[in-house]
Amino acid sequence: MKIRKIYSLHSKTTLKNILFRQHLEKSRNRKITMLYFFPLSPSPSVRQPDQDGVLRILSWNIDGLDPDNLQSRTEGACAVLLQEHPEVIFLQEVVHRSLSIIKTRLEHRYTVVTGDLDVVNTPGAYFTAMLLKKDCVERERVRVMDYPGSLMDRDLMEVQCTVRGVPMVCLTSHLESTKEYGEERQRQLKTAFDHMIASPQDRTVIFGGDLNLRDKEVSGASAKPSGVYDLWECTGKRQEAKFTWDLMINDNKQMPSKFQPRCRFDRLYVRHCYSNGKKTISAKSSDSKNKERPISSYFTSPGKKQASSGNDLKNRRESTETVDNNVTSCSSSKSKTPSLESDATTLMASSLNSQTKHTHLQIDKPVVNSSSPLLKPVYFELVGIQRLASCRRFPSDHWGILTHLQILNKSGAL
Repeated sequence: MKIRKIYSLHSKTTLKNILFRQHLEKSRNRKITMLYFFPLSPSPSVRQPDQDGVLRILSWNIDGLDPDNLQSRTEGACAVLLQEHPEVIFLQEVVHRSLSIIKTRLEHRYTVVTGDLDVVNTPGAYFTAMLLKKDCVERERVRVMDYPGSLMDRDLMEVQCTVRGVPMVCLTSHLESTKEYGEERQRQLKTAFDHMIASPQDRTVIFGGDLNLRDKEVSGASAKPSGVYDLWECTGKRQEAKFTWDLMINDNKQMPSKFQPRCRFDRLYVRHCYSNGKKTISAKSSDSKNKERPISSYFTSPGKKQASSGNDLKNRRESTETVDNNVTSCSSSKSKTPSLESDATTLMASSLNSQTKHTHLQIDKPVVNSSSPLLKPVYFELVGIQRLASCRRFPSDHWGILTHLQILNKSGAL
């Protein structure tokens, strides 16, 4: 049986398009086992139409460290990226061989940004990359900052750019891997969060990648600072879009045991632009000429909760790593096939410091800068969930994560 990923070509608004995609996801729940566990025949790529009022960012660990079927899997990942065609793409675990495939397949649409060429050209090296869509992203500055305590040559890549008229700072990273390096990973996460807060106030900041995080690690000194939001959380915490390394579903990698982990290693965070010295958003409405409301009201629709039940899609990690099945953010359970249920009615839910000194700026409720538009998170989904007919595997042992952000006008209203 062939199951195709279809998109609405008739949707004129973001909401209608997303609702249509949720309806399709819900309608094929009964067939989802075949979608995950059986190879699919090739289906025509249906390109989603561009929408001026929407900005999309995708992050994906494409597992270049796995040499098996690397050509087929990377080409399959490129096909997904072309089909989704987000404005900005964060990639992790890129290797020299996969980079050449990505450039061949995607350079006509995207500017490919990598770090130090000495690292990129080193045999056996793996690294991060960022892809910027040529017709709507203006690149301004690129820099890569090493984590001084990393034993795995991990770094933080920053690209300052303007995306569809929105001034942004885009940050991606592949944080230290495995349970044993949790303390270093937390230091790296805190460094990235500090950099988000210290970024120019007139820019929206997006940070994401394969962060290898357990939920308990996003706490204490490495907790999210005020004004930084987890995009999966603020779009409703849909359970079917939670796990990004899910070995109960994705069999590209399997642990040598009966129980297979499910983890939310891949994440995306946002920090909005805000005005100097203010701690609330000032928004005009028909009821009040100058009504103040907190930034959180821009994420969740009043009176609506995202009700989603069932289990989710998948998640991953390096082939040389072992997984702690007892950490709180990873759940290992007997292999029941997850049922996917999506809620198609509630959608609009919602300078690099040294490792020895980290100072969070205390901004409880940042406000919209009057000269910059605000991005409102409206949807979060997983991509790369179809098995490739060419090699009977998924493009990666990670699912990619894709967020949809609606561009609000300068006053902060639709």
